[in-house]
Amino acid sequence: MKNKLIKLTSAIICLALAFTAIAFMPTVIHGDETDNVVLFYNDRAWTLARLPVERVHTIYYVPISFMAQLPDVEVRINETLKTLIITHGESFLSFDTVSDFAVNHKKERMYLKTGVYHDERYVPVDIVCAYLGLGFEEITSKTTGAVALRVTDGHQTEKLEDLAKNKFPSLFSASSDKDTTAQVKPPVPVVSDRTVYITFEDAPGEYTADILAVLKDYGVRATFFVIGEQAVTNGELISQIAAGGHTLALQSMSVNDTANDAGTLLSDIEAENELLYTLIKQKSRIRKAPVTDEADAALYTSLKDEGYCLWSANVTIPADTRYAKVASDMAIDGILKNETVVLSFKEGKHTAAALKTVLEFIKQNSDACVLRVASPIFLEDGAAGN
Repeated sequence: MKNKLIKLTSAIICLALAFTAIAFMPTVIHGDETDNVVLFYNDRAWTLARLPVERVHTIYYVPISFMAQLPDVEVRINETLKTLIITHGESFLSFDTVSDFAVNHKKERMYLKTGVYHDERYVPVDIVCAYLGLGFEEITSKTTGAVALRVTDGHQTEKLEDLAKNKFPSLFSASSDKDTTAQVKPPVPVVSDRTVYITFEDAPGEYTADILAVLKDYGVRATFFVIGEQAVTNGELISQIAAGGHTLALQSMSVNDTANDAGTLLSDIEAENELLYTLIKQKSRIRKAPVTDEADAALYTSLKDEGYCLWSANVTIPADTRYAKVASDMAIDGILKNETVVLSFKEGKHTAAALKTVLEFIKQNSDACVLRVASPIFLEDGAAGN
């Protein structure tokens, strides 16, 4: 009887583990569910015989060979450095395919995930188009459920509806004009499975107390990047940040930070950490990523070797936004576009009001949005940062 009970218990545990593994697998939709998704570049079709579209949740991924079909788009791959660069005119996105971070022509660093399907690298088409200034359209047939996607670089002459009906009449019937809706698709129009980090730069400052009050009202913890010279004159605010359970991270000793080599950066970090220890008996291993040379791998490596994690944002909300709604719209749009979003608010007079709107949006979508705060645990597990 005892052996039977042990076997039954073991079977139940195995089944539970199996269902848990299934529940936490990323949702990738392909096969029959994406067979009715067709692609166009300008006025030409990417036929179904070629590599298909993949869909991860609500995001469509396309092969990089598709992006290379556009006459004004260039795709370059460096397998040694594990990088992928897509260029359109003056704009470019450089992907690190190992860390899932990308850098654009403005030297902005962002989390941007790629994937490998059918032995080729795939990229999120709507998000890439938005960053590179390419046109992106989507139409859906209400009668068949078929989807047509198109990327354009200014050389298109025909409407997407007409192209879809002519090339794929079985999916887009010519008699179903009223049943086919066309729109320029905003990236990821619904929220699903988002991880959100909220960070603030240039702290502590004039508006830090207001920001802390909003965070307290919503029971949310955040990350504050500290400027040393501002901490000296606002020691009480540093104590309030720490007392609220927020993460204190290092930005620079001065607002005019120009450090661009490992030695200077390490000296800056050590000085700022000594200041934090003097004020609150704490030090930090999290440092804002240098903005002087985002491509300098040796610089990143040397700082990592010293035990520091370089943190960067993929959505930055400037301090000088004219209205709170402008700032909150930028943040919410970033949440919609990215599976993992690191919001970086630069403290300004509208930041607290904008933050309240953003936190209300996250609260309303709490079943999909997970809020995390930067901490050594998450950083060591590779959950965010770099």
